[in-house]
Amino acid sequence: MVVEARGVTIQCLYSLFCYTGYWKYDARHTRVRSLVPQFVAWAHDQGQLRSVQEILCAMQTFAFKEYQATATPSVFVSYSWDMTWHEVVNALKQMPGSLHDTAVWLDVLCINQHQGECTAAELPRLERAISTCGATVVLIDAKALALRRVWCLFEILKTVTSDATLRTMFTCPVQSHMTIYAVLVVAGRFTGAVDIQTQAQATFEDDRVRILAEIENMMGFTKANRCIEQALLEGANGYLKESALRGFVRKPRVTPDGQKHMTGFCDDEILEMVTHAQELGMPNIVDQEGCPIQEGWDSLEKIVRGRFL
Repeated sequence: MVVEARGVTIQCLYSLFCYTGYWKYDARHTRVRSLVPQFVAWAHDQGQLRSVQEILCAMQTFAFKEYQATATPSVFVSYSWDMTWHEVVNALKQMPGSLHDTAVWLDVLCINQHQGECTAAELPRLERAISTCGATVVLIDAKALALRRVWCLFEILKTVTSDATLRTMFTCPVQSHMTIYAVLVVAGRFTGAVDIQTQAQATFEDDRVRILAEIENMMGFTKANRCIEQALLEGANGYLKESALRGFVRKPRVTPDGQKHMTGFCDDEILEMVTHAQELGMPNIVDQEGCPIQEGWDSLEKIVRGRFL
């Protein structure tokens, strides 16, 4: 099966997330980078098949009988291996469409991770996978790790230059927090934050040097930085529009006694939101006791309504 035709259903990814007994890892805290050696070791155990994605076809016979594990991908996923498996799967579950029918191209499962001739032969087809899918989802976490990985930045550029659709998804565990991060992007959180030439990193230095040279030849670093930021802005706009229309931007609830409460948030979520607000420099929407700060919510609502409603 050619590289660009390999795809894994989101349901399959979720099942792998739940199937931690087999993989012997903590999905909530294990980074994708740490899972790669396990995937490679499994490939060796199964007769050194060319990719883990092909192994999933075999795995379906005993673990995934009730649904299709692999299919032609319609979405290319760009993300950082420093994200946890939980962050990746949780974000992809928010995508529209059926978990059983939507297949994604996820490098850790769809391209050979063994080092050697096989990997060298498959990597050039990654660009073709982007154009073949026709849509790319960029996963952004609170630290924006993807914006420091040269592969992710390259994938965003290739998506834009191939006229494919780019979506921005957020990896927070709570959906309302995802909306807040989208607001931050729209409000200029990442404007001027992308610097390919000095900040982009790669696991292998040869990859970084080769990709930087290609980007410089393609459009130059300054134009590439602005192109990526604009693409992320548009992607966040789209996500925020969907979130707002589905009611994920929630304002405080006022009880009959006149007290304001956060609608739909538990105490732990409120505490986490306060922490995120401080770390990211956005206007506080709750104080340290969990009481809503009206000015913060008014600012958030103004951004949303001004753009979408």
